[in-house]
Amino acid sequence: MPVTTFDWILLALLVLLLLLTLWLALRRADTGPLTAIRADLQQLDRNLRDEVARSAGGTRSELAQTLTTFQQTLLTQQGDVARTQNEQIDSFRTQLAATQQHQADTLGRSGEQQALALQRFSQTLTEQLRALAQSNDAPRQAGGLFGARPLPVRVVSRRGHQRRRHGEDRSRSALPGDPSVAR
Repeated sequence: MPVTTFDWILLALLVLLLLLTLWLALRRADTGPLTAIRADLQQLDRNLRDEVARSAGGTRSELAQTLTTFQQTLLTQQGDVARTQNEQIDSFRTQLAATQQHQADTLGRSGEQQALALQRFSQTLTEQLRALAQSNDAPRQAGGLFGARPLPVRVVSRRGHQRRRHGEDRSRSALPGDPSVAR
């Protein structure tokens, strides 16, 4: 079989492909700059992770410190509020005690005033009763006026009704046409 140009071109391409494959294989073995770049990337990765870890630790400690300060502030304010409320309660207690004392004093004075008023009323009533008794006894002592000797009250029956003697039961109405007047 005769060798044609096409065969020669094909053979040349095959050799070229083989050389290219060898060159690539040898080039991978000699990866000096690529290895350096990879090492640099790994170093940067480690440094970045360390920096992120340090930053996170700093942030956590700063946040813990801020929370501690906030907690102390809240406790201080709560103590101030409790103190203020206690002062207000003490003030209210003293005002309430003063009001109770004032009410007790007023009630005591009022009771005393009422007792004095009742005593004066009793004395006045007693004096009026004495004066009335003396005025009733004066005609009897003067000598034989009507009523010098008390008459016994007897019940006398008239027309089925019982009346007292000497007209002591005069509870008749003065109205015209009243049946009790006609009797």
